Amino acid sequence: MSAYCQNYAKKSNYAIYAGLEFCANWLLTSQPFRSYRMALERNITSKQIRDMLGSISDMTLWRYLHDPYLNFPKPIYIKKRRYWQETEVISWLESQKQTSSRQPAA
Repeated sequence: MSAYCQNYAKKSNYAIYAGLEFCANWLLTSQPFRSYRMALERNITSKQIRDMLGSISDMTLWRYLHDPYLNFPKPIYIKKRRYWQETEVISWLESQKQTSSRQPAA
């Protein structure tokens, strides 16, 4: 336990559990932890996205990005390159499967 957490637990009227809970919340919301958590998430390139979606063209990917009805995940730009978080793309694909199964066949 860090010195800050120990001092907080001693000074407060809360039980040690409350102090630990505060410290855990503080650690989860601190900047280094958020950066570490973002580093664990896998970023994928536009080429990988296009392959994942069935070898679509770059123009089709552009259309997906600019169509508000599709609600396609927005990329993260790192040095003028586009990256998507893999978890967001997978959840978008699953939501597309669910919406297509709900629509009646024409």
